[in-house]
Amino acid sequence: FYELRLAPKGLEEAEPHPPGTIENLVVQRGNVEITTGGEAHQLAPGDAIQFTADAPHRYRNTGAVEAVMYLVMKYAPQP
Repeated sequence: FYELRLAPKGLEEAEPHPPGTIENLVVQRGNVEITTGGEAHQLAPGDAIQFTADAPHRYRNTGAVEAVMYLVMKYAPQP
């Protein structure tokens, strides 16, 4: 479980996580764009998204206020 904060117009690029990793994210404040799998998703406060995070992905604050998101990671069982 993470709290992710991005400054206005801030960008965070994430490397792929281990195969099978799932991210569940909800926006608490601000407007963000989540890009994964070549698709951009626009999210506002109260919006949520779930995506496979074993590929590069990014979080971008598209607004003029600090964005606050809560993120839960689910890792696939490792052999």
